[in-house]
Amino acid sequence: MKSTINRFSSITELIRNANLTEGDLEIQIFKRKPNDQEFQLLDLKDQDQVFVIDRIRTANREPVVYSKNIIPQSELEVLPTGINKSTGLSAMIRLSGEETDSFTVVGDNLNDLEMIGSVHNGFAVANANPTVKAAAAFVLARSNDESALLEVIDFAEATWPL
Repeated sequence: MKSTINRFSSITELIRNANLTEGDLEIQIFKRKPNDQEFQLLDLKDQDQVFVIDRIRTANREPVVYSKNIIPQSELEVLPTGINKSTGLSAMIRLSGEETDSFTVVGDNLNDLEMIGSVHNGFAVANANPTVKAAAAFVLARSNDESALLEVIDFAEATWPL
C-alpha cells in the first residue's frame, strides 16, 4: 500500500504543473539560538544553534508560498561553490608531496562523498549513507559510534607495510 505522503507534490512541481515559472522573491539565512520549542523538537544540546532559512517562493513573479526552515547547525555545512572535503584533501596531498594512494579517508554522510571517491582507500562506516557506502572502496563493520577508526587502523596494520 502506498504511503499517503506520495499524494503530496513539491511546491516546484505544483508551480511547473500549472505552466508557471517558479522562482524566489527573497531568501534570508541567519543563525541564532533556538527557542525552547525548537530545543525540544530538534533534540538539541544547550550550546547548539540553528540556521533559519526564510524563503518566499514565486510563480510568474507573484508570491505564492512563504516557508521557514529551522536546521540545527550540526546538520548543515555551508561551503563556497566548488569547495568540499575532496578539494581540501587534494590540497593537503599536493602540499605533502605524497601519492594519493598513501592516504586513507573515512566518511559517513553525503558531505564526504567526493572525498571518499577521490582516494583508493576510501572507507565508509557501517551507519553511513547508502550512497557513501556505494562510493567507498571499503565498508566498515563498525559505525561512527563504535570506534570505526580502530577498525581502519587494524585493517591498515594487517594490509599495508609500515
